[in-house]
Amino acid sequence: MHLKDLGKIIVGAGAVVVVAGQAAKLLPRLDADSIGEDRIVSRARESSGEIAPKLAATGKGDVALAWTALRGGKGGDVGTHIGARASRDRGATWGEIARFVSPDGRQSAEPGVAFFRGEATYTWLGFRRGPRGEAFDASVYSASDPARVVRVNPASDPPGSSYAQLASASAGDRLYVAYRRVSGSSSGVVLAATDDGAAFEAQSLSDGGETPAVCAQGDRVVVAWLDPAAGVTVAASENRGKTFTRFVASAYREHLSREAPSCVVDGADVFLAYGAQDGALAAVPGKVAPSDYVAVLRSHDGGKTTLDRSTVRPGTKMLHPTLALRSSGALDLAYLAGASEGDPRGHFGVARVSSTGQSRPARSLHAPTVFATDRADMAWGGDSVGLAATDQLSIGAVVDTLVESSDAGSGVERHIVIVPIAEE
Repeated sequence: MHLKDLGKIIVGAGAVVVVAGQAAKLLPRLDADSIGEDRIVSRARESSGEIAPKLAATGKGDVALAWTALRGGKGGDVGTHIGARASRDRGATWGEIARFVSPDGRQSAEPGVAFFRGEATYTWLGFRRGPRGEAFDASVYSASDPARVVRVNPASDPPGSSYAQLASASAGDRLYVAYRRVSGSSSGVVLAATDDGAAFEAQSLSDGGETPAVCAQGDRVVVAWLDPAAGVTVAASENRGKTFTRFVASAYREHLSREAPSCVVDGADVFLAYGAQDGALAAVPGKVAPSDYVAVLRSHDGGKTTLDRSTVRPGTKMLHPTLALRSSGALDLAYLAGASEGDPRGHFGVARVSSTGQSRPARSLHAPTVFATDRADMAWGGDSVGLAATDQLSIGAVVDTLVESSDAGSGVERHIVIVPIAEE
């Protein structure tokens, strides 16, 4: 879908993205008293709620947003399709909502978005659910046009393979999709790539890895993931993914959170962020505990070695650390802070990390955010964070809740709001 084909819709003064040098106008909390259509970018008649936002941006001010659309009434957890919306002016106005549907009636989840050959290109997981809620018959999909959906994972994968934990990135004329593949008793990280968007070539990068992240620029592509035995592992390539150099980035005996790291590439510099706890926690299958801090690493040689390290501690538990690099060289780290359901301190925050690895104090941008379920549950997708940097600012996307009360009782709707992050 070309951005020029999308009509403009004014989002409203409360959501105008603020450029450098102007005063920041931040979005208020969504609640029964302050809710307004102009404060939400994802609400649509085809969905009862929207979660799991992902953002991508270009240096020219183009922004693309993707999310999982839910159905089944308030609190429903069935992903019917991937919703998408694009902006050509740093988020000041947004085009119509597009719907990307998985083939053959499959459900949809885990969206990603990247600008590939000038188009906003979306990736997601399509699957069916069995009688006990188990996922099966899964595939990874990609499309820039809702009418042209392409399967990413190869047909030669073993029968019964399942996929999860998608991430995507683009180096302009090459699109990369990283994901976890599970086949029988084995699992690992796979990187698929395409030059034309019609056919993908996939290669296995690890056995036993999970929660991959991918970032790319020029001929350089970096994939980072969590290896339960070794720690946060990085595979770096300088030849568009033909060969990789691997190393462990996390510190020895560091107590890592079981969620995806985040990375960005800037020339020979690679920045990597991941969450960790101060003390060891008992491992619970399918669970992730909020982090006490986020480590931000910088490599000056394309991800082969790590030279600079800093930590971000906002004073509360954290989830979903996400990096974005501005054209000015400023590095933003966004996160969700708060420990559990109903945490009154819950907020969407950002910290600035300098090129020397030192971080400025973290600040809250959107608070309070009330989370609707236990954040230690990896099955809850509503707590993800979107972050992207344009030529002049970073833009965040976060799920907030609207609590509605009526004679029939109370219900919770979840929608996505855009948070502008102006230069300090």
